[in-house]
Amino acid sequence: MRFFGWQLAIAIAIGSFSAQLRAQDVVGQWAYRRLSKAHEALQENQIPEALAHMDEMKGRKHLNDHERALMWQTYGFIYSGQERFKEAAAAFESCLALGALPEEAQLNTQYNLGQLYLSIGKYQKATVTLEGWFEKANNPAPRALFVIAMAYAQDKQFKKGLYYAQQAVAQVEKPDESWLQLALSLCLELEDFAQGEVLLKRLIERMPSSKNYWLQLSAVYNELDDEHRALAVMELAHRQGFLTQAADVLHLAQLYLQQGVPMQGAKLIEGGLHNGSLTKSHKVMRIYATCLIQGRDLERALEPLAYAASLDEDGDLDIQLAQLHMARQAWDQAAVAIEAGLAKAKLTDEPHAHLLLGIAQYSAGRKAAARRAFEQATRFQSTQKAATQWLRSLENR
Repeated sequence: MRFFGWQLAIAIAIGSFSAQLRAQDVVGQWAYRRLSKAHEALQENQIPEALAHMDEMKGRKHLNDHERALMWQTYGFIYSGQERFKEAAAAFESCLALGALPEEAQLNTQYNLGQLYLSIGKYQKATVTLEGWFEKANNPAPRALFVIAMAYAQDKQFKKGLYYAQQAVAQVEKPDESWLQLALSLCLELEDFAQGEVLLKRLIERMPSSKNYWLQLSAVYNELDDEHRALAVMELAHRQGFLTQAADVLHLAQLYLQQGVPMQGAKLIEGGLHNGSLTKSHKVMRIYATCLIQGRDLERALEPLAYAASLDEDGDLDIQLAQLHMARQAWDQAAVAIEAGLAKAKLTDEPHAHLLLGIAQYSAGRKAAARRAFEQATRFQSTQKAATQWLRSLENR
């Protein structure tokens, strides 16, 4: 996070400096001239000259606390203008430690220091400093609420961060997009998906062409177990041309599967393969085949399922392909698919695969091959009984 900008810092410094001349500890003429010249140099962006005046002042032994506090405050503004935030923070710390500024100037410096801590990643110091400022500040601006919300977010105190972020958003009729984004991120961290839905709707209303907000809203509906709305939002995003990534298209296809309209998913994938937004990968073809199978278009499911199985290191898809072939009574193709699955590194249900192979071989008229498969299946408790019955059938024939 960047500091608030040296131009603003200079304006605050000059106003603060003028006000502080009316303080109880009168600034001497020599110190006044050095401070005035430094501020004038800052206005002209003559940073080396401003620093030279302050370095001269720092070498002066006989300064009262008020003059020294003004000196460190001015150092802080100079360093901020150079984006030397660590040195600026150290200067403001020295200024505040003297406790010699008028109350308003002291508070302004404390607020600036809190922002600097946030800029340099000292998040706990930022929250403590800003909380101390909030305790004394009169009617803090919404911007200040956003700043402390960000500090708490960075310090992973999400609950406190959300409290301040919600206050900041509530106090402005049209809050900045970044404010809404911060509140949203904190809601999602806290799994407050209901509030996340509200914020995402506001963001979409503000930025209707932002793809990410549509996808996030769909994901939030999934977390709320509202799959119907999750699908509706993704469909709207698709119609607006936002689903340009393969992962997004496949996510919509899977939502179609979950909602019991698998052929819509199949149609979506076919369109993606046709227009080039999808390629024939293992995942794409597996989901495509699943859509067709659940849509009971088994003939068309054969090709994508075979393609996915050929790329799979495990054998489960080969067994699923074999079952499609068996439903078509294509016993030879079923046997080939099962043997391919058994030859691979891993099978979820190896016993059942041996049993299916025996049935396929038996149905194809290859009794010896069927017997070997059934004998393998008898070695497993889950398929022993069924395999034994098939072996008896072979003997009887």
